[in-house]
Amino acid sequence: MKRRAWGDFVVWSHVFFAPAIVVGCARGVYDAVALISVMVGLSVWYHREHEANAAVARVELCSTTALFAYGVVQASVAPSAWLGVLEYACAAVVVATYGACFWLVEHPDAYDQWHPVGLHVVPAAWALLAVGWHACLVCA
Repeated sequence: MKRRAWGDFVVWSHVFFAPAIVVGCARGVYDAVALISVMVGLSVWYHREHEANAAVARVELCSTTALFAYGVVQASVAPSAWLGVLEYACAAVVVATYGACFWLVEHPDAYDQWHPVGLHVVPAAWALLAVGWHACLVCA
């Protein structure tokens, strides 16, 4: 089986989620921390296997969709207009990148460059905005 190296940008770019996990734990936004952690684990697994494991792909897609939905809900109740605009801008980049990935997958060099930016780096920034300025949605 062809595997991506840990040093491959598609794999290591998940490190950008670490600040959101740390801040989320510190602020008690445990629902986001759980969603982010599960998604990162599955996404790293999927990318390490060079996007070849269909079973992991299906579960990972469910986790990314749940995190995206969580982010949209949080954006809809943003404590300020500027924060909502930033979060919706992140959502737009994610949707555009996801749509472009159907083309990018046929162009491996472009995929390896743009997938991590639009689907790892930008969502990690969005997650940091959510855990940094929002409260936990499901915590008591």
